[in-house]
Amino acid sequence: MAELAALIRGYFSFTNQQKNVFQQKFSLAKELMSRNKFAMSGKVLSDILETLEKEKYNDANYFGNKYSALSELCHVFSAEGNYKELNNTEIKRNECLICFFLSDFLNSSRDILTNNINNKVMKDSPVSNEFFKNFTPDNFLSYLRESDAEHYAILAIYYHAYLTRKESDNEKHYFNLKEIVFSEYKKFPKKDLFNFWNFLSGAVFPVLINKDKKFYNERHLINKFFDELDVFLTINDKYIHTQTFNNIVNGALIINELDSAEEFIMKYKDTLLPESKENTINYCMASLSTKRKEFEKSLDYLNKIKMSELSYNLDARLCYFVNYYELNLFDQLFSAIDACRHFISESANMPEYAAEMARNSLRFMTKIGNAKSRNKKLDYADLKEAESVDSFFIRKWILEKMKELV
Repeated sequence: MAELAALIRGYFSFTNQQKNVFQQKFSLAKELMSRNKFAMSGKVLSDILETLEKEKYNDANYFGNKYSALSELCHVFSAEGNYKELNNTEIKRNECLICFFLSDFLNSSRDILTNNINNKVMKDSPVSNEFFKNFTPDNFLSYLRESDAEHYAILAIYYHAYLTRKESDNEKHYFNLKEIVFSEYKKFPKKDLFNFWNFLSGAVFPVLINKDKKFYNERHLINKFFDELDVFLTINDKYIHTQTFNNIVNGALIINELDSAEEFIMKYKDTLLPESKENTINYCMASLSTKRKEFEKSLDYLNKIKMSELSYNLDARLCYFVNYYELNLFDQLFSAIDACRHFISESANMPEYAAEMARNSLRFMTKIGNAKSRNKKLDYADLKEAESVDSFFIRKWILEKMKELV
């Protein structure tokens, strides 16, 4: 059995390499080099570099692969004593190393900040922070721009995306990122463009949207721009991520672009993963119906949702609240609020920040439900309290209802 397991592991390793054309050719070049077949190795490496240039940025590890190929080519020229080509290749390898480092480093730094925001923690790398203190990316990128350097656009995008996380309340970083993406997008494949959509969406939500409501429109503009570029089918170039679908629909609903939301639903409904398709469409149509004040129709959609998925469980409950409130179904409303409290307290998978947002929504939902059901005015202090809380679910709608009741 141990020998069989070893064979299986070897088979997995082999099949993985067979799927990766770069690794196949790179391994061949290294093996030829080890057998002193320098010219043949150099020819394979040159073919690799030519292919990489034709498919620039298509591979997520473009800079890493190019750096590896150039490094091995340096070994070939050194072995051959071809010092002229060795020097030229060393210069290219040196420049590629900088691009490789900066692109990966800036993306990693942004990911750390994003995780900190999502989990409401502060875990930084002291070494990374010290690097940013002593290195001035702005000056370096200015040089790249002025010298019309080949990889200026991608490095500038990664840098501005990092800044949107580092100084998330500074809208200048968002607009700098947007400007370069909108002007340089034709240089990049769809996979990169989807990442850029993520960068811009993440820059807008949630900090800038809470700071200035104009960013609700910005988010919708971004969604429409990238929709026209057809970048959202990122799962095997066939399916759209459920969260992407929901975010875009909700972004349109928030600013009352109801027809736009429905068009998006109809356009992409058949590209949802089969296991999440029914729930996603029913939830989005329920939300759309609620915005159109078709509350009973919305309840019909909600009743079709299977409440097993955490995100839909909470989202659907919030949509129920709105419909029950608008239809004056207060017994159902208070029962649903109580059930949601139990759901939050018993859920082991819900992030604490999401649970806190939900608890705030339930607290303010209870206040407006009590006031309306008893035909009483809402205490003005309750409105001010809700306005002082930056982030909770269905905040815009709750604040509107509170203002109607004071």
